[in-house]
Amino acid sequence: MELKPGTILNDMYRVKKLLGKGAMGNVYLVERLSDKNELVVKELNFSSDSGIDQNISKEIFFREAEFMAKFDHAALPRIYGIFTQDDRDYLAMDYIKGQTLEDVINKKRKPLPLEKALKLTIQIASVLDYLHNSFSLPVVYRDLKPSNIIVTSDEKVRLIDFGTTRYYNPDKVSDTFRLGSPGYAAPEQYKGRGQSTPQSDIFALGVILFQMLTKYDPTIRPFKFPSMKSLNPSIDKELTHIVTRAIELEPVKRYISAVEFKESLEKYLEKIKSSRKTLKKLKKEEFFKIDETVIIKLQNKIVDKEKLKIIKSLISKELISKEDLVARLGKSKFDKKELGIILRCARVKSSDLSVSGTNYKLQILLIVLLFYIICVIIILILKYN
Repeated sequence: MELKPGTILNDMYRVKKLLGKGAMGNVYLVERLSDKNELVVKELNFSSDSGIDQNISKEIFFREAEFMAKFDHAALPRIYGIFTQDDRDYLAMDYIKGQTLEDVINKKRKPLPLEKALKLTIQIASVLDYLHNSFSLPVVYRDLKPSNIIVTSDEKVRLIDFGTTRYYNPDKVSDTFRLGSPGYAAPEQYKGRGQSTPQSDIFALGVILFQMLTKYDPTIRPFKFPSMKSLNPSIDKELTHIVTRAIELEPVKRYISAVEFKESLEKYLEKIKSSRKTLKKLKKEEFFKIDETVIIKLQNKIVDKEKLKIIKSLISKELISKEDLVARLGKSKFDKKELGIILRCARVKSSDLSVSGTNYKLQILLIVLLFYIICVIIILILKYN
């Protein structure tokens, strides 16, 4: 039975509204009577429909409280107490305003912008690093998925729901309880496949990044991932390799730590930012090129044939600066008006810069292909002579 708005809990909290329902109980938004601050209260309300034994439900509930009491990280909610009322157990914690990453992903038809997806993943990797390396034994989150990640209005991530969290015990060969979400849970989290480890969290984070970049729903066919390029043509080989390593089915093939995964992403992100800065700088600068199109434009504007001949001698696919072009033309041979006309006709639009790069790559490819064909012809000639 749900608590009604206005219900007083533990003489400390007033229920404002129901936030959500789970397999093991309800989550309420409450107001602390002492200072009117909004908090969240989680209620353990066992249901036989959950498929989880009542004793296991209690163990999971109190284990969450135990772990949260130890956490000291900005991306993890604080706990304010655990209490019992009317034979039900309650847990009070921070109320984190924002939307789940699941909602962020599903809001748009297209994948998340590349930089946003990378930055969110880097933040989550930092939280995993804290969990894996700040206690006597690594703390394995075990249920990392978009619905358990809150994204605040300032693009900061917060993790919620620590019911499945456990310590990694190197002396054990399997988990006591098999818990996790299909599609995000690593293969070793399934019965008979071993024990969940920090690499299990890395697998889940890799799946989430895959989903953010492609809009692919991993719950449809767990452990089956189509080509990232086929789902999002803008993804390059380097990023594909980074993500693929995180979602390897064998734990030993994944990143050895969340830090290693994070550093790979940071390095790639920095490379992207650097490339964009360079392109932005190029677009701010003026570039010029003399080609046949420019010559046609100038034929009716530069009447002196000798001067036109000088311009024709500069025909090239090369982009040059204003200073270089003026120097090659010979400033003394052209008056100010003529130089202005030439510069206007030879100026390359900033929007064409990326196209020029593409054409250049195509030319290189054609040269390589031509070289290959010539080599094949020579081999055939030598073979039959």
